[in-house]
Amino acid sequence: MFSVSVRFCRLCSALALSATALSAWGSLEAGMDAYSGGDYALAMHEVLPLAEKGDAQAQYLVGQMVANGEGVPKNETAAAQWFLEAAGSGNAKAQLALADMYSLGKGVAEDDAIAAYWRWRAATTRATAARRTLSESLKKSEADAGKAKRGEVPAMNHCAAPTYARDAEHFGDGGTVDLLFLVDADGKAQDVSVLNSSDWARLDRSARDAFAACTFVPGKIDGKPAPSVVRVPYVWKTN
Repeated sequence: MFSVSVRFCRLCSALALSATALSAWGSLEAGMDAYSGGDYALAMHEVLPLAEKGDAQAQYLVGQMVANGEGVPKNETAAAQWFLEAAGSGNAKAQLALADMYSLGKGVAEDDAIAAYWRWRAATTRATAARRTLSESLKKSEADAGKAKRGEVPAMNHCAAPTYARDAEHFGDGGTVDLLFLVDADGKAQDVSVLNSSDWARLDRSARDAFAACTFVPGKIDGKPAPSVVRVPYVWKTN
C-alpha cells in the first residue's frame, strides 16, 4: 500500500491559452472531430473549458495535446497533471497514459510502483465497464425473451481448452475465471475481457488468450445473425 503525493504546475503560460479567454461552452464531440482532423487549435478551444470543469474525457484529450505539443507548447509536467485528474475520475486511457509517464519518468519522477498501480486501476476500470455492458445486454435479452426463438442464443462452436501452466499447477493455483466475449455476426470473438478473476493473473491471461481463438454459432435477431455478448466461466482444476 502506498500513497501518491505529487506536485505539478498548472498549464499557465505553457499553453498560451486561458480558459477564461475561451468560450464558456465547449463541445467534446466537436473537439474530438477537430483533433482527428488535425485542427489542434480548434480542438483545444472546444475541450479546454470542459476539462477545466472536470470532464474526464476532455482532460485526457487536453493531456494528449499538451504531452505531444499538438497546437500548444509541449509540457509533459502539465500533461501529467491533466492525466492525473482524468485518471482520478476513472478514465482508463488517462490511467494508462499516466502509468507510462511514471514508467519513463516523463513529467513526473520515475516510479515503477506507481506505474503498476495505475495499470492495475486501468484494468479494473475496463473490467467494470465490461460488467456494465454485460448487465445491460442481459437486461435487454430478458426484455426481448418473449420474442426470442429457440436456437437464437449464441453458443460456443469450436474451442481448445487453455493450457494449465506447469508452474501454476505445481503450486496448486486454481479457481474460476469469468470471461466476456464480444462476438460478431460471423461467430468470431472480437474481444475477450476478464469479468471476474480467478485470483491468479497468469491463469486469467492463459484463459483469455486461449479462448480468444474460439468460434461461436452467432446469436440471431429476427432470424438473422447478429453481434452478441457471451459470458463464459472457466474452472481451473489441478486434476
